Parts: sequence; C-alpha cells; structure tokens
Amino acid sequence: MTTMAAQVASPRSARPSASCKVLIVGRPSIFRNGIHSLAEFESVVSECRAVQTCTEGVELAKRFQPHVLLVDVTSPCGSTVQIAQAFRECRPEMAIMLYSDGDHVPHVLSRDAQAYGAFTRTTSPSAIKRLVGCIVRDNVIADDHETVPDAGTLVRLSGRQMEVLREMSRGSSNPEIARTLLMSSHTVKQHTQAIYQRLGVRNRVEAVTFAQRLGMLPIGA
Repeated sequence: MTTMAAQVASPRSARPSASCKVLIVGRPSIFRNGIHSLAEFESVVSECRAVQTCTEGVELAKRFQPHVLLVDVTSPCGSTVQIAQAFRECRPEMAIMLYSDGDHVPHVLSRDAQAYGAFTRTTSPSAIKRLVGCIVRDNVIADDHETVPDAGTLVRLSGRQMEVLREMSRGSSNPEIARTLLMSSHTVKQHTQAIYQRLGVRNRVEAVTFAQRLGMLPIGA
C-alpha cells in the first residue's frame, strides 16, 4: 500500500521563560476565546494582547513586536485579507493565524490572507498546539538559546487517504469525492475520519491547513 509521510517537528526545547508573543485583532469575545485556546501553551506563549481595530493593532505591533497575529475573521474593522496585508507590511516576519467563533474558516480566505493556519472554537487543543509548534519549528520565533528541534511524530496517510485529502482541499463534498474516486460515500467517510485522527484535527479546514503546513499539500491546493 502506498503511503505518504510528513515529519512533524515538535516545539523546540523551551527556556524557563517563554518567548512567543501573540496579538489578537477582533471582537472582545475573540480575546477571551483566544486566551482560553492558547492558555495551555504557556510554555511557548509568553504574552498575549488584544485590540479591536486594525489601526490600533498596527501601532501596537510596532512596539509589542508580536510573533503571531490572530485575526478574527468576522471582525467589523475590515476584511481579513486587508487586515493581514496591513500587518504584513508592518511586520513581515509575523505568522498570521485566522480564528472563527463558528465552526468553519473558508480555505480560500486562509489562502488569500496568506495565513499560516486557521482554527475555530471547535478546534482541538492538540491541533492548535501542533500549529504553534510548527511556527516555532519554522523559525518564526527566534531564540538564540534554543537547540535543534527534537524528533517529532511521523504522520502517515495511505494513498487512498491522500486522494481523499486532495479532493477535500478542492472543496469537494463527500458524494463528489465518492464519484470522483469511484468509492462509496461510507468509505469516503471512513477515510475522512482516519485523516482527522492521524492529523489530530476535527474538520476539513484544519485538515487541509495542517497538511499544507506539513508539505503534504501545496498552498492553494
């Protein structure tokens, strides 16, 4: 059976004090939810601040110098893509992540905003932790005291699971995937659940986003 593997490097050995700064842009509730989601990663996240407007955020980013920007996709202060662009011009090395209070972040929105990742209120803590770990691994966070990352977990998907994942990234529904790959809807569902389990995610957006981060899918697939 054909398999595809991706090496997931775990977060680098943390110093006693964490080094990742997070800035949240959006509604007040997003701050509470974002803090709740990131709280368990205090060994990585040292400080988290929040603003409600893009203008405030850009000014704060110049002083605060965050490593990660968490953008509320339903923020009333402008389009997500425009907000991402404004911050990218201010601090191009910052990793941008999208957040939704709902259960879905459109893949096309993540692509257009050039987001590093996306998660929702239903995203599992393990998936968020993996995304934060990827940011650390990819040197978005510079730490002269850190050493080479420890060996991570090996994620393996079968050839059929990769075919299903690729169709998912194209926005195909389960019935459409079944017709394209000549398999039953039940089999597609089984493959989908297996993909979620192996990647440690809960939905399609997380699966596609995380697979892109691992290099298993091209960005904009």
